[in-house]
Amino acid sequence: MDVAEKILKIPLAETAHEAFQVWKGELTGEFSVRSAYKLLHEICLDPNTIILQIEIKNFYRKLWKLCIPSKIQITVWRISWNFIPSLLNLRLKRVVVDAQCPRCRQGDKDNTHIFQ
Repeated sequence: MDVAEKILKIPLAETAHEAFQVWKGELTGEFSVRSAYKLLHEICLDPNTIILQIEIKNFYRKLWKLCIPSKIQITVWRISWNFIPSLLNLRLKRVVVDAQCPRCRQGDKDNTHIFQ
């Protein structure tokens, strides 16, 4: 099949919407993670987002400098990124079927439920 035919077979959006930039390539015309990263920085001009990123960065900088066992630092990091194996996360990964808390039976066992 010709490249032009493949392009013509790409389905178009069903509803009208304003055009927006999705990706801006390198001068070579090839995609790179670097070019995607630069694009994200250019479109992220909301000061609140920048302040939040700085606060998060400062939090992790302080966390890694604490004189506590690394397993505690890693656990705090995993909790903050929702990387602990809660029943809800395990259900999302199709490891378990039921995410309901086995102790109280009052909701899915997510990070909030575990640490309350």
